[in-house]
Amino acid sequence: MADDYTLRRVPPAARHGWRTVAVQSFGQAGNIGLLMLGALLGLSLGFWPAAGVLVLGLAIQTAALLAMGIMGMREGLATTVLTRWTGLGRYGSAILGLVLALCVTGWFGVLNTVVAQGFHTIIGGPRWIWALATGAAITAIVMFGFTVMARTAAVTAPAFLALAGYLALTQLWDRPLAEPTGALSVPAGVTAVVGVWIIGIVVAPDITRFTRDRADVVRLTLFGTVLGQLLIGLCGIALALAFHTTDVVTIVTAGSGFLGIAVLITATANIQNLNLYVGTLSLANALDTLFGRRPSPRLLTLGMGLLGAIASATGLLSTVEGLLAVLAGVLPPVVGIATAEYYLVRRWRPLLEHSRPSDALPRHAPAWLPGALLIWLATAAIGLLVPWGIPALNALLSAFGLTVLAGWFSRRRSPRWSGPRRVGGTPR
Repeated sequence: MADDYTLRRVPPAARHGWRTVAVQSFGQAGNIGLLMLGALLGLSLGFWPAAGVLVLGLAIQTAALLAMGIMGMREGLATTVLTRWTGLGRYGSAILGLVLALCVTGWFGVLNTVVAQGFHTIIGGPRWIWALATGAAITAIVMFGFTVMARTAAVTAPAFLALAGYLALTQLWDRPLAEPTGALSVPAGVTAVVGVWIIGIVVAPDITRFTRDRADVVRLTLFGTVLGQLLIGLCGIALALAFHTTDVVTIVTAGSGFLGIAVLITATANIQNLNLYVGTLSLANALDTLFGRRPSPRLLTLGMGLLGAIASATGLLSTVEGLLAVLAGVLPPVVGIATAEYYLVRRWRPLLEHSRPSDALPRHAPAWLPGALLIWLATAAIGLLVPWGIPALNALLSAFGLTVLAGWFSRRRSPRWSGPRRVGGTPR
């Protein structure tokens, strides 16, 4: 992709109105994954219980998205760069960058398999050829950066919503609805709703850094991310009950054939764009921190896209989906640590505030923060292993509480940092 301020602040002149960013967020959130999740909820719980679970999960998401999104807007920094000063330190942010890069590259390959299956259904031919071709096409879009991604979403997002809504409205009238299977409990359903967009919550600053003020973040969160998930999720619930299956490809082809598959492909492109974009930003920060190297963002995008496409074409990803789920499971504590540090503990926030007027990064960042890394590890284990409640929320809130507690103890042991010392009128 173009540079897109990969490792630096987005200056005011490069920011966009909220509508431009919201269209992209709507397209990325209202994606094939949400349609699949809605189908699972609907067939498991029935329409109204599934809708209630969807709304509850989105309410939890909204609070976390706003907290992370406002942080990104204020500082103009991508998530992995920002976490250098919001609880993880330089090397913790590099670890986060590697985890995110691995996650999104893996899921890029998984969803690329869905797209390849769509082309195979329409045209025929080997799936592996379509996997390579579709992976290369998405990679080419992301290489041109945020603006081209937004233009793509402006076309594909409304098309996907229109198709899903059309199918839901036309198919419900003359089909007997399926009986709920009870395969999913309410807590598991809420966890699924929060978890399906947990990477999106963690990387919200990657998108909101291009917005202009807090009101823009609220608007794009509500009318972009949350609205997109709500509408597509409800469509998925209705379609699963009408077609008695959670197989999205079967649902779409049964309702509209060629057109359905074509729009399914373009809708998948929205979230694929985000996967590669986030992966590029995250890997760039990790390489800069660990090795002091800053390779071209376009080169990183190309490498990650090709890797995901090859993994998709060879079927390798079918053996590692469990690992990808575990990696995604370690991300909720990052939201708790970052928001607690930035809004309440504020140990390093003065560094960000002093450097913000010049659109520069702070000169110094903490290197290793063992306490934060221990909190991250312990609360990720809580989310992955504790069987009660909502695992993602358990991990997030535990990390938030422990970070606040650790900050309180740290403040009692040493005086609060009062800003950079000045030598000859220059911050030092």
